[in-house]
Amino acid sequence: MGKTTSTIAVLLVLIFCGTRVLAADLQQGVLGLKWGADISNCPDLSKLSSKNDVDFYLPNKRGGEIEGVKVNRLACGFYTDKFFAVYGTIATVERFEKMKSHFTAMFGPPKTSLRQARKTYGWKHRDIKVKLKAGDDGSDMKLGIYYKPLAGKVNEVNQEKALERSLRFFPIEKGKKPKLVPILQY
Repeated sequence: MGKTTSTIAVLLVLIFCGTRVLAADLQQGVLGLKWGADISNCPDLSKLSSKNDVDFYLPNKRGGEIEGVKVNRLACGFYTDKFFAVYGTIATVERFEKMKSHFTAMFGPPKTSLRQARKTYGWKHRDIKVKLKAGDDGSDMKLGIYYKPLAGKVNEVNQEKALERSLRFFPIEKGKKPKLVPILQY
């Protein structure tokens, strides 16, 4: 009985340490790219598109594995030429569930939300944010992994640009006192 208990304890320690090692690997980067790497150091990518200061690249080899699960249509995001995100689609429910189980084992239970018939599972660990999304019917399954120090800057810039666009419709310039104009004159 004592031998069985000690064997189980050793196995639990190995499992716990193994998941922390995998989490540490994810903290360093994904797909062989280090978080924050400059695009000039990533020759195996082809530019897909750009939006604001974010450029999207495709790996020259199609598909790939993230944390041991095959992911389709991979794309890498670069903000001001620095690697900050990877996106992909997951083809089967089995792969989606395997990835969800894997991230739950690494980071604990996910934060979940349901919006517009899409369920989102999210994990945050140190500088990494992981999102898995799926439609209610199990369709359109997606993965996003973000390096928070750079992803946060992208979000700030996008929020500022949205604010600038919304201020265009309001005739008062930021930092200036508005000119008062009577609405009705008698």
